[in-house]
Amino acid sequence: MEHANAAYKLLTTENIEEAITIAHSLNKSNQERQVLTERLINESIAQLGEIDERLPVLFVQGQDWPIGIIGLVASKLTNKFARPALVLSGGADELI
Repeated sequence: MEHANAAYKLLTTENIEEAITIAHSLNKSNQERQVLTERLINESIAQLGEIDERLPVLFVQGQDWPIGIIGLVASKLTNKFARPALVLSGGADELI
């Protein structure tokens, strides 16, 4: 939600300095998201190990993986392995 508010403010501000500051902040957040997504994809691939071609669905789980990132990871895994992927986050008591 924070990113959506910042993007809205970027589009509506009339102050060029403020716009530059917001744009830099959004860019930094996006770069951090990309790095985290790539790390979680690599962790997921390691967790999957050698994939049995007969498996119709991939399933991976991570401890406290951000909910805003797991959808991106699932999409990348689906594209890479040409089958649906379920990516869950959480611990023993709750999975998201």
